[in-house]
Amino acid sequence: YAFRTMRKSPGFTAVAVLSLALGIGATTAIFSVMDALMLRPLPIKDPQRLVMVARSDSGFFTYRIWEQIRDQQDVFSSSFAYMQTTFAFANRGEKQSIPGIYVSGDYFNTLGVSAIRGRTLLPSDDQRGAALVCVISYGFWQRQYAKSPSVIGKTLSLDGQQFEVVGVTPPSFFGIDVGETFDAIVPLESERIVDAKRSAVNAPWNLWWLPRVGSATDAPDSWWLFVGGRLKTGVDAQRASARFRVLAPAIFQAALPPEANEETRQRALQRALVAIPIPNGI
Repeated sequence: YAFRTMRKSPGFTAVAVLSLALGIGATTAIFSVMDALMLRPLPIKDPQRLVMVARSDSGFFTYRIWEQIRDQQDVFSSSFAYMQTTFAFANRGEKQSIPGIYVSGDYFNTLGVSAIRGRTLLPSDDQRGAALVCVISYGFWQRQYAKSPSVIGKTLSLDGQQFEVVGVTPPSFFGIDVGETFDAIVPLESERIVDAKRSAVNAPWNLWWLPRVGSATDAPDSWWLFVGGRLKTGVDAQRASARFRVLAPAIFQAALPPEANEETRQRALQRALVAIPIPNGI
């Protein structure tokens, strides 16, 4: 009876079916976003203990400020810095852009993420003069290497530099930026070498918002890093923010270049730092 009725009114039936389809699709999309942003926790250990450090006017930091936060703070059991980027991946003569992340040596340790094959990056990998190594995602391992166990030790050509693959991350790990992904993760220190290669061949600068003044790691005025950490036992985000308000002047002052003028110094002393919880990603 229902089908006979719908057949008698094809126009009404089409509008009704289309309205239902659009409504169901929109509802599904909304709940998918809510699930990713609000309901599903990060695929990392104890995400409720993680916070991001932010300035009063932005979330980016220079490499020098990251070093000061890492060395001067006393509220984190461990800390990390990172930046999303893209790499030119060369494979059998063909080049393609792939998503990547620059990370500090304690990134994986702080997040509590282990490799399912090989190992993750270590602090020793994030030192000047260290060999170029990378960790790849499960998806990239599946697409490029058909999940071959022999991937560990192979080399990956990223922006003209050869990185040794030392590990593969779990399939559920996408980083801490909801909606983003990665194919390769490399140490922060490798940015100096990658940038030198780009400069030599006049390649495009993939951290496009930075002034083209050489390595972002060396430039005191390149604001490009996100910084976060795992809170010590007994410390919450509110207490961490209170402590950072005390530490901020010394952190920003120590990170200033020697040639900074008085106006720049005064502006740095007025900046504040806060700790923002990230239980469900940023």
